[in-house]
Amino acid sequence: TKAQPLEQINEAIQTAASTSRMTQNNASKSFAEALKGNLPKQRPSAILLYPKEKDSFEGPLREFLSEEVPSTHSIFKNVRKLKNIKNNGIAVIVNNKLQQQEFLEELQNIHSIKTKVSPILPAVKHPSAILYNIPNNVNEEEIQKELKTVTHQESNLKVRFKFKGRDENSTNWVFETPENKIEGLPSYWRSWLSKNNKAGTIALPTCNSPIFLFSSNEILAIKIQANSNPLTIISSYSSPYSAIEHNRNETTHLIHSLEEDFLLGADLNAHSQSWGYANTDTRGEKVSDFISSFNGHILNTKDAPPTFEQRDSKGQIFQSFLLWCRLF
Repeated sequence: TKAQPLEQINEAIQTAASTSRMTQNNASKSFAEALKGNLPKQRPSAILLYPKEKDSFEGPLREFLSEEVPSTHSIFKNVRKLKNIKNNGIAVIVNNKLQQQEFLEELQNIHSIKTKVSPILPAVKHPSAILYNIPNNVNEEEIQKELKTVTHQESNLKVRFKFKGRDENSTNWVFETPENKIEGLPSYWRSWLSKNNKAGTIALPTCNSPIFLFSSNEILAIKIQANSNPLTIISSYSSPYSAIEHNRNETTHLIHSLEEDFLLGADLNAHSQSWGYANTDTRGEKVSDFISSFNGHILNTKDAPPTFEQRDSKGQIFQSFLLWCRLF
């Protein structure tokens, strides 16, 4: 038979493989087959092997295993990889949890290994939480205090690592979160956030048809039906490290475009006796002028508890204000 050029052979193989795939894809699948194809892939599992006694081996643990157990032994049938780790250990990688358990059971049947090697399952890796673009002049102690308040944890969260933020004056912090400890909101509650996730509004199921209106970095607005009239609810946040004027101007522009009643809940990091502080600072004076320009009515009462308070903190508490304004 006349030999075919290598290019023709490769082309024939590729064509045959392509035709085979098309035939398989076009074939009808049962419901069970389709469901099985959409199941999420299981992640690989590992078993960590260490010497039972620190100096029990003259050489590497891997050499000891090679001498005691042939590579054809059934214990290795599902092993994807063997990887050397510190303290003269070996990480055995298998495909799933079931194979992990099978490996451990087989290991117990090999006496020479069982008496000298300790198998350990890796600790569960808790999820991470990332805080983006934290100013470099904010230290870890301040961050941990805020996290305790938000997450209701008694102890500090473990810092996994940090990396550069959006600009040279900020840092992204990555924390380890306690498993199943930080609770969220019920999935059937509707919620909206500003673009930087600092301001937000939550609508309970009893809320009458809330409608999203507007979102920027610092402001979020929705509209609801209150009795017989529409009402806009605005949530606003201004960082103590940003100029208050930007937030004030953006909020003013939004309010002028509404031409209807609004309710404003704001944490602008501004001190004023009008909403619970013992003193009034420059930011507080500017916010007070803003409120007066709309003839707004602050709904905070003097004897009301703080809306936000640092846990274990002896410093000034944080107060938000709630503003009601009826436009005529």
